[in-house]
Amino acid sequence: MATGVLLRKVWSVKQYINILKCSMSRAVRGSLLDPILKALRSASHSIGDLEVDEELSNIMERCLSLLPSDRPTPHELLSLTDRSQSRDSSTFESVEVLNARIRSNNDCDWILREMTVQDAFFLWRLCGSSVEAILVRNNAITLRHPVLTNPSIVVEDLQMFGNDEARRFCVKPEVVLLPDKNIREKLTSVSTGDIFLHSFLVSSESNHSHGDNLSVIVKEKDMVYQASRMRLISHLLASRFYKSLELLSSVARDIPPMRRADVWCALLNVRSSDEWDFFSCNTLAVHASDRQLDVDIPRCHQYEELMTSPAAHYSLRRLLKAWLLSHPQYVYWQGCDSLAAPFLLLYFNRLPTAFSCLTTFIKKYLNNFFLKDNSAVIQEQLVVFSQLLAFVDAKLFTRLMSMEFYPELFAIPWFLTCFAHVLPIHKLFHVWDQLLQRDSSFPLFIGLAILHQLRQTLIESSFNDAILLFSDLPDLSMEVVVADSIAYYDRVPPSCAFRCHAIPSDSYLPPPRGLPCSRENISSELKKWQCPQLSREEFAWRVNHQLILVIDIRSQIEFGRGCVLRSINYPNVNDSSLLNIAEPMRTAQRNQHPICIVGGKDVDIIRKFSGQLVSMGIDGICVIDGGFEAIRHNTTLIHIPH
Repeated sequence: MATGVLLRKVWSVKQYINILKCSMSRAVRGSLLDPILKALRSASHSIGDLEVDEELSNIMERCLSLLPSDRPTPHELLSLTDRSQSRDSSTFESVEVLNARIRSNNDCDWILREMTVQDAFFLWRLCGSSVEAILVRNNAITLRHPVLTNPSIVVEDLQMFGNDEARRFCVKPEVVLLPDKNIREKLTSVSTGDIFLHSFLVSSESNHSHGDNLSVIVKEKDMVYQASRMRLISHLLASRFYKSLELLSSVARDIPPMRRADVWCALLNVRSSDEWDFFSCNTLAVHASDRQLDVDIPRCHQYEELMTSPAAHYSLRRLLKAWLLSHPQYVYWQGCDSLAAPFLLLYFNRLPTAFSCLTTFIKKYLNNFFLKDNSAVIQEQLVVFSQLLAFVDAKLFTRLMSMEFYPELFAIPWFLTCFAHVLPIHKLFHVWDQLLQRDSSFPLFIGLAILHQLRQTLIESSFNDAILLFSDLPDLSMEVVVADSIAYYDRVPPSCAFRCHAIPSDSYLPPPRGLPCSRENISSELKKWQCPQLSREEFAWRVNHQLILVIDIRSQIEFGRGCVLRSINYPNVNDSSLLNIAEPMRTAQRNQHPICIVGGKDVDIIRKFSGQLVSMGIDGICVIDGGFEAIRHNTTLIHIPH
């Protein structure tokens, strides 16, 4: 019978009566206890000698009485029990005695009991303990020097012969107790308030007081900090459907490694129902990409110990093939394995979840990047990246263009894999923690932050030196990269990073990021501009909020017929001294306001003048999409000067 089915939906009234008759005929002293005990003894030989305590037997016999009137009330049940057996229990303790006993109990065993085994083991390792060292010390495993395990012969297909005994992993099948002295002493030395944060009862300032000045690497090794963060994030994840804003605010600081998998699912809005698509894919069938997978998977992030295992290779193959089978419009590009590796590591035993997260991630951040002909998508991404570089660092942009060092030479692997192909996994996790909290334009700003770290080297380098620099990136500070990319993301006008192939940003975001963008799809014209273009909607919003400097390069006659509010007329575009606009531009740069060039119908003049400003090393230059004609009839922006 299925669990949860009501008996009245299965049995008829006649069956009810027959069952009652049978029960009454088998009852002893009006109770069903004896028939039940006989049935249990006959059903299993292991409980054939089952003996029931006399007092317990009396209680059970009365509770199993056929007549409801013969069954005891809760008060009668308590009176049937012997209070002398409960003297050590807290049931009959007074509140004062119970409080005194709790205050006298100084150990923190209850904190460990509150945690899962995985969380307790993670904190145990943060206290300096090592499972491998303990197993070696207790002779549970035997280690040999790698030189002594070399085979005698290795053939072409990597089959090894000779010295097999030395390569065997020797382990004793016994139980070794892991000492917990370190973690207990650590938990005892801190107050429970540091671990069980009352995140919704105290002010935000007190919540952020501990560990704010520490780097993410140091925070991940701080046992007390991780214990408190894990508990807070767990609470927010359990209530994320009505605490989503609090969750986003909390993970903006950092994400605990033990909660990263669940937080990523929440940020990507992955539901359990999304995982069913994985089971409909035959990942064991032959696929056109099998040959390339055989080459790429064994080389994928081999510095990670788990990724070197045959189980990881098998799971990564299944994950990639499931994605390819469920998206027939896409093909396998080199680097897809690196893109899928972080999800495999986080959801190693939950492959359907890894598949759902990978699918959602690609749809949001790499839309149409894996088409068979993705040249238009890649070119648009690179052109917008180049224009954003001119916006935030005109001097570096001019230097790279002067030696013809274009983004095509170094940035394609960055954006095709969201930096998974060029960054190690432990650094990639920290970058993606911030990426998943923002829209699809954020990879562009990560690239700008990387160039900013290499700025001085690139300015002083030749073309060949720059090629060598990007062929093997130096060790970058990911904390600085993440901080710079967030600063660029907040500073640059969102419409300047518009790409027609990208998924639009959410409209519920506050302006200017939530504003509609009516920029036209003119990919062929995009490459002719050195600086980015501003949408009409964001231009109007910035003018109304006085967050932009507008320079009108039309003639004085046209400017007098109608101009943008608070705009400056500079018709002599051939005058490189910029006397009339130099000081306003410096003020705009100090306030981090964009400098927008507005012109007439002659697009070439606008393109030439904005390019001259970029070549002079002036940051923040952009143009309005469509020029003055696009906003001429907007009465809230245009006025006639006297």
